[in-house]
Amino acid sequence: MRVELTISSWETLLQVFDTSPIQAAEQYEEMRQSLIIFFSFRGAIDPSHLTDLTFDRVAKILDSGKAINRKSFFYGVARNIWREHLAQTPPTLSLNEAKNLPTPPMLDDDKELINERLTNGLNNFSNLEREILIGYYNTTESRPEIARKALAKRLNIRPKTLRNKACLLRSRLAEYLSRDV
Repeated sequence: MRVELTISSWETLLQVFDTSPIQAAEQYEEMRQSLIIFFSFRGAIDPSHLTDLTFDRVAKILDSGKAINRKSFFYGVARNIWREHLAQTPPTLSLNEAKNLPTPPMLDDDKELINERLTNGLNNFSNLEREILIGYYNTTESRPEIARKALAKRLNIRPKTLRNKACLLRSRLAEYLSRDV
């Protein structure tokens, strides 16, 4: 539920960022973009709306007279809004349920076309990017997190960084594969 901000609430919110209106507006916009990214990385369908809800909630808290530590407080409120959003979102299929769904039969021609497009798509990536994609998603381990930790260690990056990079690279690959040839 969205709360309309009053002029005094808006001014109080901006003063959290800076006493100079111009500086406050710039920092507000930086925080806004940062929160949009925060919600986008979590898979929000409408990250701008959730960002607006975050600012509304913070403004309401400021109106009650509470002093805040700007950055950490905004992210704490954003995490709460994300949890509330997840609780309100209708459940989707679990991974195990999705695995049990029937799939349409694939013709051998389709397999060849998919393999060809996948190979062409992977050729658009650097060697490191291909290694991340293939190493992250193509594991025969019964517990893929073990293989992924080893891959992260070999690449000298944190597992969370590896996961984020793999997700972004997978999105790029999916975008390439979805294009008409």
